[in-house]
Amino acid sequence: MYKTLTSNAVLVKRPELVEVVDGAPVSTKRVVAASHWEEIGTGEKLIVETILKNSKSEVIPTSKAKNILDKYENLALDQKDVEINKKAIEEYVLNSDGSLGDKVMPYPPTERFEVKDSLGEVRETGDGYWVPSTFMQKFLIHEEYTLSSADPRRDVELYGEIESALKRDEVILSTFSNGSYKLYYCFIVPYVDNGKFAWLLKLSDKQVVYNALHDIPGPAAAIKQAKVLQTLPPLAGLLTIPTRK
Repeated sequence: MYKTLTSNAVLVKRPELVEVVDGAPVSTKRVVAASHWEEIGTGEKLIVETILKNSKSEVIPTSKAKNILDKYENLALDQKDVEINKKAIEEYVLNSDGSLGDKVMPYPPTERFEVKDSLGEVRETGDGYWVPSTFMQKFLIHEEYTLSSADPRRDVELYGEIESALKRDEVILSTFSNGSYKLYYCFIVPYVDNGKFAWLLKLSDKQVVYNALHDIPGPAAAIKQAKVLQTLPPLAGLLTIPTRK
């Protein structure tokens, strides 16, 4: 009998937001900016007046024509479908009872990472912690990027840090934002392949849950494991991660 091996538990549930201008809700709608009609069976472009006509001025019923979308645009509209300035839009959390909660703004984008010489030290671009590389097994990686150095002259220093991290089998755990309302956990991982090296940035917002696990038969020694982060805290910091011995 087969069972689902894994499932994914969302670590962070993004609150429902509502766009507001001067206290009134705003909606973004996709509006046809340009389109044309074509006759079914011939593909001929039709002239649109109050009725549909082909190039011979013959009336074509709408049942025998298709409206072809050429261009569209997204417009911010008020409740009366009047276009408004997007810069005037404010974002509020929508409470479960339909009322407006706190006014919110996107997380500032993460633009730079710095790996400190002192292991375990809090980094200037956010709180970062060295954790065992096996800690990543608890997370579903959403996206992966290669981090570039701001100064290529530091390659010798950076490679030395990568060698040290690989020997310790450790990675850095931190948070990352692309400037949206979503904040991700991120792992900064040392990587070496075929004479080249890099720090990899791996993003995650889900925890991997392993199903159908078996009990270890007989007495087994307790294995000390790192705690699993259940929710994504504010930018103020992360949950405590066991330090390296």
